[in-house]
Amino acid sequence: MKLHILLIILTLLISAFSLSDEGLNVIKSESGFLFVFNDSQESFLVEIKGKKFIDVEPEELIFSIDGQIVQFTVVPLKEFFEENLNSDTLQQHFDYEFDFIKKNFKVSAKPIIQRSKFGRKVYYWELDRDLSHSDTSSETIVRQLFATTNIDSFVIMISSPITRSNDYKQCRKKIVEALKNIKFQKGKYDLEALRDSLMKK
Repeated sequence: MKLHILLIILTLLISAFSLSDEGLNVIKSESGFLFVFNDSQESFLVEIKGKKFIDVEPEELIFSIDGQIVQFTVVPLKEFFEENLNSDTLQQHFDYEFDFIKKNFKVSAKPIIQRSKFGRKVYYWELDRDLSHSDTSSETIVRQLFATTNIDSFVIMISSPITRSNDYKQCRKKIVEALKNIKFQKGKYDLEALRDSLMKK
């Protein structure tokens, strides 16, 4: 049984680290995992630190890093942005996402506006779930973390559901540090060259 589970995990890792010219790719880095989203017009890469990686739902861009679930969402501006509004792209996206969440949950939130290492505007916010007193499961999601930034054609959102078994402070630090160090470029990254350069370190 243990051998069977090990084979499944190895298969997931090999699948996750195979490179594709388009979309999201995962490359092992020295201190964690490098997520590279390749698009013909604009691309981004972001590193999330950690040791253990599991490809949970690759079609939905959901992964686990050291037991913390992380999801990437790439939202085209055409889905929500309105030029005649006074608010900027990130505020409009926050309003767009939060309006949807409010329809399903009784929550309130206010984004914390920060700057990335490269001067890019970043939004970070959290939502606490209203839980029953009888729910004491360690796997229950008690809080949701969100971090967003944008470029010309889309918004990148990193979200992470936090359970009682997760270390909240470490999970928050991982998400905030990742978005503060996100990098962008016009056109696609050379994935083979990027992976080779990481392997030489």
